[in-house]
Amino acid sequence: MPRRYVVSKEEALEIEEARKTIRDKRVDKRLHVIQLRGEGLKNPAIAEKLDTSAAVVSHWISAYKQKERGFLTISGRINKPYFMERACYGTKTNEGKG
Repeated sequence: MPRRYVVSKEEALEIEEARKTIRDKRVDKRLHVIQLRGEGLKNPAIAEKLDTSAAVVSHWISAYKQKERGFLTISGRINKPYFMERACYGTKTNEGKG
């Protein structure tokens, strides 16, 4: 049986503020999914609004709630939300430098 993940209104407001700093459109879209869920929309309505499938919406909400696939939280707050670290901020590792 599928799980029903709840996104609180507080989380939605926090994500709304954090989205203002995001430059990667893909990451913003994923966070927008979470925000809309917190505002009370259901997966099919979110999918239609953001031009994606309900299955993708479900996947992103699940990943966020399970803290998977790069959705990071620091001290219980979303500090630098991103779905894929390198995609959003172009973070580089120090591999090969000595």
